[in-house]
Amino acid sequence: MTAKSGTAAWECLVDINAVMGRYMDSTAAADVTGFEPIALAIAITDVLVAAAEEEDAVFVVDSVHAYIDFLTETDRWRGSPEQLAGITDFFETVENADLEPGIIDVPEMAEDQVLEVLSGLALIQRATALLRWLGTGKPITGTGALRT
Repeated sequence: MTAKSGTAAWECLVDINAVMGRYMDSTAAADVTGFEPIALAIAITDVLVAAAEEEDAVFVVDSVHAYIDFLTETDRWRGSPEQLAGITDFFETVENADLEPGIIDVPEMAEDQVLEVLSGLALIQRATALLRWLGTGKPITGTGALRT
């Protein structure tokens, strides 16, 4: 390994570490060999937003994509085939977005339009339903997980 490739590998690991940290914080996951697609996409987005001026968005996404490829190619993937398919779809969507690296076009919208659009998203509807169900709280296990 040359010094240049060693530096590139280190930069890749730094990005992967940041995304995995965000993922584990949001999901309380115990390992990083199987992922929920939506939670992983949110973790990637969080890292991109947090380091918008310091990082190249394409490099962060490519680093995580390479890690997922590594897991699958070396039979270390521990998530379900459906989870892997969802993650693959996410990366294909990002790759086909045809955006310039690190640039996201955010349209101007009135606040009421934003609320209407966001409230129609399945993720927001599910999160709202979960919050309503949780209410002021539900019993949890000794490890902090919700009881079935």
